[in-house]
Amino acid sequence: MSRLEFARSRLHLKQPESSVNVMIHPWVKIGVGFEVFSGAVIGHTGFGFERDENGISVEIVHTGGVVIGDYVRIGENSVVARGTLGDTVIEDHVKIDALCHIAHNVLVGARTMMASLIDITGSVTIGTDVWIGSHTIIKNKVKIGNHALIGVGAVVIHDVPAGAVVAGNPARILRFQEGFGE
Repeated sequence: MSRLEFARSRLHLKQPESSVNVMIHPWVKIGVGFEVFSGAVIGHTGFGFERDENGISVEIVHTGGVVIGDYVRIGENSVVARGTLGDTVIEDHVKIDALCHIAHNVLVGARTMMASLIDITGSVTIGTDVWIGSHTIIKNKVKIGNHALIGVGAVVIHDVPAGAVVAGNPARILRFQEGFGE
């Protein structure tokens, strides 16, 4: 039995008929109702390097896993990296479109929607009910507040408060959604 067949039988994996070449590593925990599409890779070792005393790149060992909540959908050719020490976590009802990259130790809050071609770098925290537009890049360790809206093509290099609408390169606060902010 393949890893995917095992996941489907034991973890309620719902793989569309047309999905092929999906890789789910053994350190991935999957909730019920998970949908994954062709070419997705879940739980790979991320791209993490540090320089030693001689300036030589040394790979950072990743020993964490990936935890995927219930009713999560991950689109074609998207990648979710395993955590370095802790886990990369995607909470319940998150929807991720095609060609997205989620790096190590990221937390994606419940009900977040991510359009295609998004790069979430290491240790980013995304709150609940966030919407992220296509072609967005979020810098490592940035925190995105609940109910934030990130515009198409944004390059987010600073924390985003709850309810903020941001866009641009670098992303700037345009306004706050009703009931939030200043």
